[in-house]
Formats: sequence, structure tokens, C-alpha cells
Amino acid sequence: MFHEPGALMNAVPSIEAVAAVIQAALTPVFLLVAIGGFLNMLSARLGRIIDRKRAVDAGLGDRPSNAEALRAETDRLRRRVRFVNGSIRLCVASAVLVCLVVVTLFVGELTALEIGVWVAGLFMAAMLLITGGLVCLLLEIGIAARQVAERR
Repeated sequence: MFHEPGALMNAVPSIEAVAAVIQAALTPVFLLVAIGGFLNMLSARLGRIIDRKRAVDAGLGDRPSNAEALRAETDRLRRRVRFVNGSIRLCVASAVLVCLVVVTLFVGELTALEIGVWVAGLFMAAMLLITGGLVCLLLEIGIAARQVAERR
């Protein structure tokens, strides 16, 4: 089982080809960094909401006259938690797809498969998921803004 001279050389990508794939993968990697920052902010928001919910839950037993207002706030806080959790899930799914874009770029180079449609599809799906995560954040911020306005 001998290979023709140069046949194996064509099967192994050159360092220049690998470098080109790494350069192409930089944009998705920067996107991963941005998603990481976004997830960090969402985690902080979630922590603040949970802290507020604990304070409201503790206040329910202390002030029976204000119980209805505190229950309404608890309901709003639960909705906010759902939106932040939804945003986190969508952004994590987006990050996974971005990772698959990078892997697919390398697989395409190493196997010489035409995977452009897959890369484009994965990237578009990642963008749609991030968009969904941003919409969830926007809805959560809307609830928080109304909640602050009602307290005044």
C-alpha cells in the first residue's frame, strides 16, 4: 500500500493553510469573548434579582398589611428570573454554535470538504440565538424599569 509521491502531502494541510483557518476563526472567537462578557452581566443581574426576592420573601412575614404588594413584587421578580434564565440559555446555546463554527472550519480544512454552507448555517443560528437572548434581556429590563417606576 504505497502512496504516489506527493499524495500524502496533499492530504496534510500546510502550515499556511492552518494559519489561514486560525485567522478565519478569530472572528468567531472574538464573538465568544463578547458572549462571555454578556453572560457575566446576566449572571450578576440574576444574582441581584434573587437577592431582592429573598428580601421580599423575608418581608412577607414581617408586614401582613403590605403582603399584597410584596406578592405582586414577587411575581414580577419571578418573571424577571425567567427572562434572565432564558437569555442565559440562549446565549450559552449561541456560544456552543460558535464553537462548532470554529471546529467546522478546521474540519473543512483538514478533510477538504466543502462545508461553507454548514459554517454559514451554524453562524446564522448562533446570531439568531444571541438575538433571542438580547430580546429576553430587553423584556427583563422593561419589567425592572416598570417595577422601579411603581415604587416611586
